[in-house]
Amino acid sequence: MAGKDQAQNNQNNAVTISQLALTITAVQIGTGIAVLPRQLAKSAGHDGWLSALGGGLLFIILGLLMFWLAARFPNQGLFGYLPRILGKPLSLLIIAYLVVSFSGALVVGTRSYIDVVQLWSLPRTPRWLLASLTLLPGLYLAWFGLQAIARMAELFGFLLVLATFMIISPWPDINWGNLLPVGDAGWKNIALGVLQTKYAYNGILIFLLLFPTLKPADRSRAVKAIVAGLLITTAVYVLITVITTGVFSIEALQSELYPVMTLISLTKLEIVQRIEIIFLYLNLITVITTQAPFAYLVTAGLQQLTGMDKKKFLLPVGLITAFLAAYPLDIFLFDTYSEFVAYAIFIAEAVLVPLLLITAIIRKQKEQ
Repeated sequence: MAGKDQAQNNQNNAVTISQLALTITAVQIGTGIAVLPRQLAKSAGHDGWLSALGGGLLFIILGLLMFWLAARFPNQGLFGYLPRILGKPLSLLIIAYLVVSFSGALVVGTRSYIDVVQLWSLPRTPRWLLASLTLLPGLYLAWFGLQAIARMAELFGFLLVLATFMIISPWPDINWGNLLPVGDAGWKNIALGVLQTKYAYNGILIFLLLFPTLKPADRSRAVKAIVAGLLITTAVYVLITVITTGVFSIEALQSELYPVMTLISLTKLEIVQRIEIIFLYLNLITVITTQAPFAYLVTAGLQQLTGMDKKKFLLPVGLITAFLAAYPLDIFLFDTYSEFVAYAIFIAEAVLVPLLLITAIIRKQKEQ
């Protein structure tokens, strides 16, 4: 009877397909949304929206590879089958690499958000306080696990709809001539722009940890969830890039530090004086739903490396992240650090996943 109750409890706590799709979107649409149009404008000019589209297609392919890998080991997460595929010594090195990379992503996400908050709303609030308050909700979710993170992603879905309405409000002001001629930047520059989307689309590695939390009957449909989640992200990024490019000139867009915030500030409502402040604090939810999966992945990796309960690492990880995020690093050095972190995670998703899948197929490894 106890075993039956436990099985029923596991079924009730399972992540649903819709939660999985929204979690994939939520983990990607974080602080990168604020600067992506500027980065794409520098690489691909007015064709930045094509780079955003290309980045989405690239990550959809990676998402399909992740599904095929996860489907070979349906009851194990990434850290469960890594040693089986690559051996224990190499798997421990890879887990350490993932822990360091996603710890860096925690710092970048937190620092990026508090920079925006200080610039637009709270310039005199201590950075350490902003960093701590930004991190706490994500760490709280990570404490309760993937199911809690997935449920929070459902709230993110509702807020994303509201934020999208704010973003498209300047639609009548678009100068469509700013987007023409299509392809004029050249395919080389557009491809370089695709590479610039690596930070904005990073994070879908969490799918390999979420897959075993699905009900067995839902796992065959997980491919639809990851594709749907990535399509939502792609649509949002393409829309934002089109609108910011159409409203600003390319020269102005390249010089805007946070073009999305500037875009929303152009909207004037009689009952709301500064709508961009509302968007700023709505964006906190997107930061939380990005930071929580990263914090979970970091602590789960540390658990694999040490054998200690992952919850014991949440406080140290939070304190170190808050300290590094609040450290007054020069903005140019921070941009270099952010690029390094983005490349590190992109390598994990674009190189590690295909390597694991190909090795598992060649060695005919899958869960019995």
